[in-house]
Amino acid sequence: MKKLVQKRSVTDDDDHKNKIETPEIIGGDGGRGIKKILLFFLFMISVINSYSQTFDLSILTSGKWNVTSPVDPDCTTKYHFDNSYCYVDVYFTEFKRFYSKTRKYYLSDTKPSSFDKSKVGKNKNGKYLIMLSETKWEGKVLETMSCYKIISAAQNKLTMVNCYIKENCFYEKQTFEWTKIIE
Repeated sequence: MKKLVQKRSVTDDDDHKNKIETPEIIGGDGGRGIKKILLFFLFMISVINSYSQTFDLSILTSGKWNVTSPVDPDCTTKYHFDNSYCYVDVYFTEFKRFYSKTRKYYLSDTKPSSFDKSKVGKNKNGKYLIMLSETKWEGKVLETMSCYKIISAAQNKLTMVNCYIKENCFYEKQTFEWTKIIE
């Protein structure tokens, strides 16, 4: 129901030759404007939630994963996981050499500043995949943390963005895609 509130005069010049009266209406859109605003906010909330989905460990441990993006023409990289360890297998095509590495990992809802070993094997879901690479060099163990924000996760595909910045190191944000190997 439209309500006519008042008439307002509008003129197009200073000598008032062409005086036009226009009614000003309140509530004439039937509340559609408010509905549009509410729908827009609901849409934005769903978009924000899709970028902050929690990832379940069972997807990660359900098989072997092949790195499909970015493509490295010199090697193929495969990952497989149990509840505490990530097993990385790299095959260097030019040299026909195989390299394997085991890493500790956990899932987290927040991006950590350092690797928390007490969380290994404990968290069953999270928004971040956190891995620790340990390398022995000159009698010492060097630890390097990798952090990936999980953008999307499905039974057959993972999309992640690296998000760890180490002090005084070159860093380039990059998107990674892993595809499940069907055997």
